Amino acid sequence: MDHLEKLESKSVYILREAYREFKNLCMLWSIGKDSTVLLWLARKAFFGHVPMPLVHIDTHFKIPEMIEYRDKLAREWRLNMVYGENTDALSRKQTYKDGNVDRLTCCKFLKTEALKHTLAGDWLRYRMNHTTGAYEIDANKEPYTGVIAGVRADEEGAIPWYSCLQIKKRRLFRLKRSIVPLVIQFRRGTQPGLLLKTNSICRAGR
Repeated sequence: MDHLEKLESKSVYILREAYREFKNLCMLWSIGKDSTVLLWLARKAFFGHVPMPLVHIDTHFKIPEMIEYRDKLAREWRLNMVYGENTDALSRKQTYKDGNVDRLTCCKFLKTEALKHTLAGDWLRYRMNHTTGAYEIDANKEPYTGVIAGVRADEEGAIPWYSCLQIKKRRLFRLKRSIVPLVIQFRRGTQPGLLLKTNSICRAGR
């Protein structure tokens, strides 16, 4: 087993342990490179199947091709795909594009607040119906108690997206060009804590 295979094996172990330990586990999928690597690892960990919901926060400002790619994979791989959004901010045009808030406030509304309330089950979630191929309002409002997220250790300064989960930089293992799968304990109304961590990297498409 070479170095990359060892790191990959550690990640697979963490994903399986998290699935065993948490009742309501989900995985964040931004459709970016890091979380897509994590999705690939999850499929490997569970023999082609991803047993936990994938949660995407839709800001309505992603390029259309990203959303098309998300839904294409969700249908092909039969992923339990869920998305959330800040409907109130979008309907009131509280966005930078509309000129009503600055960039940071826009990100807070459309990313941080949407993520926090989607995980907690306070706001509407939309789940893909694989029979119709369309999204429907998710009847399950239970909060997710565990969250899997992927962060590159050499880009850890770019994690404000996860700031509502209060992940501290010092808790991340530094390793260039590696993906750090984080399993975060999430309880509504309490401070989340980092349960498990590992450094890993995979050769996509292997």
